[in-house]
Amino acid sequence: MKQVVDLHWAFWLVLPVVFFGMLWGFAALDPEGYRAFFEGKSATFELLVALIPIISAGLAFGMLRFPVVYTDKRLVAWLLLLLIIPLLLAAEDLGWGRDILDIGFPDWWPGAADEGTIIVVPQTAAGLDKEAVRALLQAAAVGIGFLFPILSWILPPSTGQVTFFRLIWPTFVCIPVLLCSVLSRLPREVAEAKLNIPEIEQISHSEVGEMFIYFFLLYYCASLFWRLKQIQQG
Repeated sequence: MKQVVDLHWAFWLVLPVVFFGMLWGFAALDPEGYRAFFEGKSATFELLVALIPIISAGLAFGMLRFPVVYTDKRLVAWLLLLLIIPLLLAAEDLGWGRDILDIGFPDWWPGAADEGTIIVVPQTAAGLDKEAVRALLQAAAVGIGFLFPILSWILPPSTGQVTFFRLIWPTFVCIPVLLCSVLSRLPREVAEAKLNIPEIEQISHSEVGEMFIYFFLLYYCASLFWRLKQIQQG
């Protein structure tokens, strides 16, 4: 595969930082409205968050339409995962249509969440609650999202060609949203340290952190789509 260029820096650097700043501004200017929107899990918030992985799945579907993808079965399998996993995440956030379709789930289902969603990975079997699962997912995304771009920069391809593994590695495009996800935990740290900074403490950390992990998936898919499109165009 030939060498390709990534997304424009304004898309992956400026937009996440501006959006993160707007969230903090929202929390500072209208604390009650902020808490009602994020912590109250309004229908608008749930739909907006679910839309992020749905767009990611759409990008994966778009990549599966590139003929060049089918020259490598590993890439096809990877893109199928990128299609299925975001749809599962979106379905979980939307409660698998439970509220919309008025369907029920058996009480013995180990992944039944208190707020009416069905967790993709049953947590009780692993002895974990939803907050622990979020923390693990965040740690995994941050570790992968930071490590692989740095390795790719330190160890550039000797042939100038993009191999399969280097193609699917996260790039620097993903780092700003991961930083925002990490910084979303700052309110919890401030509260635990008892620093008495209410403007920071009132910022929801778990929901915002999860949202930026979804953005990580979106930026990853967008970056891969953009690079595969260049390869397809030859």
